[in-house]
Amino acid sequence: MYFVFGDYLDLSVTGDVYSLGSWSVDVNSRYKINYKASGNFSINYSHDQTGEKGTPEFFTSSNFGVKWSHSQDSKARPGTSFSASVNFPSPSNSKYNSHSINEAIQSQVSSSISYGRNWNGKMNLNLSILHSQNSRDSSYTFQLPNVTFSVSTLYPFKRKNRVGKERFYEKISFGYNTTLQNKINFKASEFNLKDPSFFDRFTNGMAHNFSIGLPNFQLMKYISVNPSVSYSQNWFFRSTDYEYNPETDKVEARKGAMFNHFGITQNYSASVSASTRIYGTFNFNPTSKLQAIRHVISPSVSISLSPDKGTYANGYLHGQERKRPDIRLQHLQQPAVFPSWQGTVSYRFFQHRQQS
Repeated sequence: MYFVFGDYLDLSVTGDVYSLGSWSVDVNSRYKINYKASGNFSINYSHDQTGEKGTPEFFTSSNFGVKWSHSQDSKARPGTSFSASVNFPSPSNSKYNSHSINEAIQSQVSSSISYGRNWNGKMNLNLSILHSQNSRDSSYTFQLPNVTFSVSTLYPFKRKNRVGKERFYEKISFGYNTTLQNKINFKASEFNLKDPSFFDRFTNGMAHNFSIGLPNFQLMKYISVNPSVSYSQNWFFRSTDYEYNPETDKVEARKGAMFNHFGITQNYSASVSASTRIYGTFNFNPTSKLQAIRHVISPSVSISLSPDKGTYANGYLHGQERKRPDIRLQHLQQPAVFPSWQGTVSYRFFQHRQQS
């Protein structure tokens, strides 16, 4: 059966009936609104039966599949976007209801639904729902929601009406982006929304990255100095307890319930590099064919410093407490380490020769 609804939507309904008792129904629809959006939607449901009744080979199952594709015209709502690519079948749907060989042997399928908003290039927000599944082992992965928010580079000290040369502090810049992820993995047999422990399978966290740009400057007119700093945070909503088990003589991890704890770990580092160029010329006899060789030497040196993250601010214990096996260690899903300061120093030395 085929139906048309106005100028923007149609609908078709088809079915299959088999002599051994299997049957299926397919509903397909397409839509298009000029300069706004277009897409298609399909759903199928089937009752699949194999073998003859009364034999060991007799087997029945019900399967379904949902597909949705949607795209928004960029002119519909400037600054916003919405798209969808959904393919969500039951584990054995492709086995009984495929329309091609490639579809029948496909074991991995995925889906995505995303919404984006841009504020004149200054800020950007993206919300998405992601799904993937494997029909071979009936495993599912959902990420809902995924949130990404970013702020473009800002120069807060830059003068609106500059007079004279640009001052060094006007080159200081700041940027920011954050990501929130909420993810769950499970098998089809484990899906049970009525079981409160099912939601404890979610793993979630939030990452914040602050980009800080520092101005470069010249030292003694000939040395270029490039400083940089970085800072980021990770937010966790679940704690992990580490307890000593005397029976196994090991420290074992035990995760808490979802949203039972809020904690922050921090990462920060700084570095500075300096470079210059040294020019020289080696002269030969004026009567020789090779009169001179010019040398360009480009030495550079850099120093970076990254303090250890095993601090109280990051949820770590210190000193003798770590050495006692009977102490209960609680931290934010990070390995236990002793606090220390770490740094690296590197240098480069290049020599270029140019014949003249």
